[in-house]
Amino acid sequence: MFGVALSYGYHFYRDDFMRFCSHKRWLITLCGVSFLSLAFLVQESAIFMQTIGLTHCFVGAGMLLCAAIATDFPENGLTRTVSFLAARSYSIYLWHLLVGYVVLPYFERTFQIVWSYELRTLVFILVGIAVGLAMASLVEIPMLKLRSRFFPSEFHLNANSDKSHAA
Repeated sequence: MFGVALSYGYHFYRDDFMRFCSHKRWLITLCGVSFLSLAFLVQESAIFMQTIGLTHCFVGAGMLLCAAIATDFPENGLTRTVSFLAARSYSIYLWHLLVGYVVLPYFERTFQIVWSYELRTLVFILVGIAVGLAMASLVEIPMLKLRSRFFPSEFHLNANSDKSHAA
């Protein structure tokens, strides 16, 4: 619901939303980092992380998103990489649980691997991103192209009709 509320504020009250995020950007960033840091400091199996900790993490991520959209970032390799990952974040999100609950446990059992929490978390993040990127390339992006071909959005229809009238 928090993401929906942020989207609503951004799309229907953009000027007020952006003014608030811009004026409070550093406070929002600090709060977002502190809320989201729980994901790296508390084990996921802890009862706190399975209850209120999860809420802290998604609110922290939303705060960082608010601060990011209120910031004018320069275009460079880092921002292009982050944009590339963000454009594929839905696939990463969809496939990361498969990595955490199926792929990693399979390799741990099969090869008798015992990792520290920190190393397992790092491997989980890197492999989750890799699998998500692969699945975005294999499934999501081709399906989005197919959908757009058969069901173009109104935006594209309007943009094309405006171009045809201008010519």
